[in-house]
Amino acid sequence: MKRSKTLTSAPNKFGLMFGYILVAFAMLDFVLSYAGVNLTPFLGAFSRYSPILIGGLGYLFISGNSR
Repeated sequence: MKRSKTLTSAPNKFGLMFGYILVAFAMLDFVLSYAGVNLTPFLGAFSRYSPILIGGLGYLFISGNSR
């Protein structure tokens, strides 16, 4: 029984960590945009909004795993 408990909590930890990574990347993208460095050039003109979208997606991962 203890093993099944460990297996069910593993995806929650992964989602939480992935959410924090996305939020950190969004913050880095936002700060570096003022220095003239574009971390998401593959998005074209849409890369202007990438920190908002990536940070929002990370927030959804974090809030979805906070049970």
